Amino acid sequence: MTRSFHYIELICKCPALFLTLLFISCDETVLDVDYSAFESSVVIYGFVKEGSDPQNIKVSRVDNYFLDNVSVLVDNAEVIISDNEGNSEILGHLNSGNYRAHNLQGVTGRTYTLTVRVDGETYTSQATMPESMELSRIVSSPVSFNNFNLELYTEDKADLEEFSRVRVYKNGGFYDEFLYSDRNSNGEQVQITLEGFRRFDRVVVELYSLSKFAYQYLRELNDLADDANSNDDEIIELASGNPPSNISNNALGYFSAQGFRRYEVVIN
Repeated sequence: MTRSFHYIELICKCPALFLTLLFISCDETVLDVDYSAFESSVVIYGFVKEGSDPQNIKVSRVDNYFLDNVSVLVDNAEVIISDNEGNSEILGHLNSGNYRAHNLQGVTGRTYTLTVRVDGETYTSQATMPESMELSRIVSSPVSFNNFNLELYTEDKADLEEFSRVRVYKNGGFYDEFLYSDRNSNGEQVQITLEGFRRFDRVVVELYSLSKFAYQYLRELNDLADDANSNDDEIIELASGNPPSNISNNALGYFSAQGFRRYEVVIN
């Protein structure tokens, strides 16, 4: 799965904000990678998603950046997720360092605690699930013969910072991914335009609502991935040591709780 994101930050105010998403990477400040942080570090990735879908956490260990096998999957961890309503679940080992909770519900407003124990060490993190962003409507707009744009509309909530990760699928395959921030939009209607569709394309839009920390983490992670000029998951996992982690005991990676909405449309 690609982890290269595009950024959208609204920079003007008007009754209807129009924004065209260009499928190119933005130029950002290059961040130096501190390779010393990669020696014998536990790497934890995962989030609680709104709804009843299984929740997944991945645990690995970076032994040394300069070894050929830079990341070792951890299959003997104890992984627990609990919430502030008294619900708790021990995640079962699925495969290849992946752990899954089948019964834990993702609910906006709840605070979730992740506890991971590996080889006598304990790593913890907390995250509160933000209120979910929603799309008010999706409109397909013809540009030329059999060439359509897809326009996503959302009503920005006044006096509330909103951040999201948007994943787009076309005809069953991954199409694109970008990060959204409403930094300068306050209560207006927002339009985001996606390009490059044909009539009868089936499009799925997944909208993950993020905390400000999760948004900043993913943005910095993308900067590092672009600097490395690589989409290799292992290299990007190593780069995660530079964006500030919210996991205790010097672990790399991040844990978050994310609101979720899914939309499906057919271009016509």
